Amino acid sequence: MTNRLEIQVLWSVVFATLSATIGYVLAGYRPLWLGSENAVSAAGMIATVSGTILGLTCLFAPHRARLGAPRDA
Repeated sequence: MTNRLEIQVLWSVVFATLSATIGYVLAGYRPLWLGSENAVSAAGMIATVSGTILGLTCLFAPHRARLGAPRDA
């Protein structure tokens, strides 16, 4: 997302907070929303959300070249 360390640390904190919060909520309540009475592993769901954020970041990062995209000289 950036080449500056301070901004990268800030992004890391934001992504970690989002992963933990969204993963924990989905682990506890998503099975209930789908009609199941049991919750799933919070750690597994947090890891899944982290992987999803990583994948989206790899696809849409502004400073990274995409396959087939023209390179700046």
